Amino acid sequence: NEALLNRIVATTNDYILCVDRNGRITKANQAIQTLCDLSESELESAAWDEIMPDARHGVITLPDQPFDTHLVTRSGHHIPAQATVSRVAVSGDAIFTVVLRDLSERVERERELEYRASYDALTGLLNRSAFFDNVNESLKDSPAGCLICLNIDYFREVNDTYGHSAGDELLTVIAERITGYVANLGYCARIDGDG
Repeated sequence: NEALLNRIVATTNDYILCVDRNGRITKANQAIQTLCDLSESELESAAWDEIMPDARHGVITLPDQPFDTHLVTRSGHHIPAQATVSRVAVSGDAIFTVVLRDLSERVERERELEYRASYDALTGLLNRSAFFDNVNESLKDSPAGCLICLNIDYFREVNDTYGHSAGDELLTVIAERITGYVANLGYCARIDGDG
């Protein structure tokens, strides 16, 4: 049964570590070795808080419910992860199993949704809502400012004559130029559509 359990742990997609009460890694499955680009012996000789900085105050202080954290790879890359820590009593001493799940895809989806909620998909400029949020926030610090609104004359004719892809290209080029001029001096946004 122990051989079967070891095989399951070795082949699971979850990242599994065993850690003693002093924070020393005693076992690491292949998945976490691959993720961190460290061999099992390198993981066992590393301080656990170098790999999971949230463990710097000791394994006993970590929540017993799943929590979000991050892992640090050999190259210093931070990987978002969800950790579940369980205490296992072994012959009078405590061993802690740490099961980690890679949250990179979830974090990337959340970033994408946040981006879509604030930026125009075509130009990459702030959308109306995000623009006014930023302006209102800026006005709290400094009640003075300047607002410049631009309208592209005959834009509908560009779309009708050369097609929507040409109109999209025109908007993108104009957005890049305006952003280059404004730089860090203020905010640029696409307030209206092309109607």
